[in-house]
Amino acid sequence: MADGTREWFFVRARAAQPVWQPFLQKSGTSTGLAELIVTVPEFLNYWCEANVRFCAAVSITEFCGAKSEILAAVDDTGRVFILACPDETRSESYSTVVADVLAAAGRLWRMSYSACEELFRKVHGQSLAEMALLRAGPAWDFDLFKVAVENSLSLGRFPTLVFTSRPAGPVGDTLAYLTGMNVEARAAGVVIEEKGGIQVAAPLSFGATGYTWAALSTPGTVRPQPESTGAVSAGRGVTPVSTEQDAGRLSSERKDTAVEAPETGPVPKQEIPMGAMPTTPAKHVAKPPGPGTKPGVMSGRRPPPKKENQK
Repeated sequence: MADGTREWFFVRARAAQPVWQPFLQKSGTSTGLAELIVTVPEFLNYWCEANVRFCAAVSITEFCGAKSEILAAVDDTGRVFILACPDETRSESYSTVVADVLAAAGRLWRMSYSACEELFRKVHGQSLAEMALLRAGPAWDFDLFKVAVENSLSLGRFPTLVFTSRPAGPVGDTLAYLTGMNVEARAAGVVIEEKGGIQVAAPLSFGATGYTWAALSTPGTVRPQPESTGAVSAGRGVTPVSTEQDAGRLSSERKDTAVEAPETGPVPKQEIPMGAMPTTPAKHVAKPPGPGTKPGVMSGRRPPPKKENQK
């Protein structure tokens, strides 16, 4: 994991071997990677921008009904991430990653802060605030953190990391499909080597590192979804404007084709035709007819008496 001018990796010893062990064969990513991330979320800092620290990670594979290993992680700024850890030691390990990521995003979307925190508390026995406080800097603010987590859950746009040791493999198709589904997905290169009861996990330096994820909106607010102007514009005969350049061009064309209105006198008052609906103010001003009043007869008055010769 990069830290200034040095790099290091994580090692776990499962057996005492007082001899030198060669680590030559790469076994690819496996389920052991998920255990590493949950135990040491700092491992994720290698793929994030500077001055940002991941504070917690938890498996949500069973929670979202995924077939591959899926994790949820939160950094100290309150952003919620989705992590896919396919077992590359199996054949067709990427066959369900897309469906699993989308299923996880659907379960996390619009989740409350308390429900999200409960996912982490069941595994770690600590609240998100306690775990963030251990890893965040001195300027960390819980109130801003909580609002940012709620905001991230409300938006439902979770940055996604897909861990792989094979950058030229099927992970490319997976990332392309997720990007087409409007998911901000990136590849995270990692290798796990095992020999003589010792495991070594180290980031791979293929592709870009230190990603700058899209910033969330201001804490405490949720960005409104853009309205679909296509149908409205088509109904009104207005061409939708997509860019500032198009807006300037349309404005110039309107100025060139505009026709000056002739000078006329005062506009005559328009008569309201019979049967026209009253305006909204008229509805509030006009009194409804009283009980027992026949249609077309004013309230409180009787109809004029019939003449003797009239039948």
